[in-house]
Amino acid sequence: MSRVHVGPANACLVYKPYPYEHGIEIQGKLKELGYVLLSLDQKERALDHVVSKAKAEKKHIIVVEDGGYLTPLYTSGISMILNSSGVW
Repeated sequence: MSRVHVGPANACLVYKPYPYEHGIEIQGKLKELGYVLLSLDQKERALDHVVSKAKAEKKHIIVVEDGGYLTPLYTSGISMILNSSGVW
């Protein structure tokens, strides 16, 4: 993430709560670096966090995912909130 200039202050990472072999250590390191980490079951909270931060700082939002867990939030009415907020 830092290679594309998205540092910890501008990222919210949502993880799947699977028992990965080194999951706890990786989460600890990411938190140590300053990233906001939320479990997939907190995806609405993660989106609220990102939207409020983007509004406050007048920044854009990009969602990068591989499982299609977050994008459906946009199609269930949240896209109207985002589009009307001036975040885009």
